Amino acid sequence: MIQLSQEQVALVTRLVGMGVPFPIALAAATDPAAAARGARDGLELAAFGLNEVLDLPTKALRASRKIKKRRASAYNKRFATEYKKLKKKHPRTKHATLMKRAHAAARKGGKK
Repeated sequence: MIQLSQEQVALVTRLVGMGVPFPIALAAATDPAAAARGARDGLELAAFGLNEVLDLPTKALRASRKIKKRRASAYNKRFATEYKKLKKKHPRTKHATLMKRAHAAARKGGKK
């Protein structure tokens, strides 16, 4: 059992009232110098950990650049050529209409 002085009890009560967890408040009241060192070490450790966490997206971005692009499928190539032909032949037609016609032509082109 720990014996606390009136000053230490008042300090623990004040710290707990401010939202500090009881074990931390008790440690701060019994040995303020050790609590200050622990807080400083904890902040340094937290800063190191936060830097590691903040660097993760950059590391992931660097790793993602090495991924190869996927090749276009045969259907996609047929569709692209059909769309270009239709766009050249009907430049003022809406995009959605040209897409429908190009997909239809590409589907027919694959069944030959």
